[in-house]
Amino acid sequence: MITKPFTILTLALALGSTGTFAQTATKVSRQDTTEATKIFRFVDQQPNPKGGQQAFQEYLEKHVQYPKMAIENNIQGRVIIQFIVTEEGKLSDFVILKDIGGGCGEAVRKVLEEYPYTWTPGKTNGKPVKSYFVVPFTFSMR
Repeated sequence: MITKPFTILTLALALGSTGTFAQTATKVSRQDTTEATKIFRFVDQQPNPKGGQQAFQEYLEKHVQYPKMAIENNIQGRVIIQFIVTEEGKLSDFVILKDIGGGCGEAVRKVLEEYPYTWTPGKTNGKPVKSYFVVPFTFSMR
């Protein structure tokens, strides 16, 4: 892991603004539109990482490594990753929504894919549901 003078900063997890929301979206499937296939963009109660937002931020800061290619090319900026939190609190279906290059998006995605803890799932009408979650992560060399 790279230490000073290079630092990796995470943005607030945007639990209220870009995290999950209470509108539904379904997986693209013309044959199967059962309740089990719904993935919610909007939920009554948002998914929450084990230990809360601060613990999750600290985990990312500790485990995401600034890629060598990004350092060599002075690449800085914000990566945004979307994933699904299942009804069981597992993370899946990682998609890099915004990448800055140099391997930064992949570095964050890899750490999220290996995240060892389950989340408290999002809830709608008091029931756990699959929901989307968005995580911004900032790479900075200061």
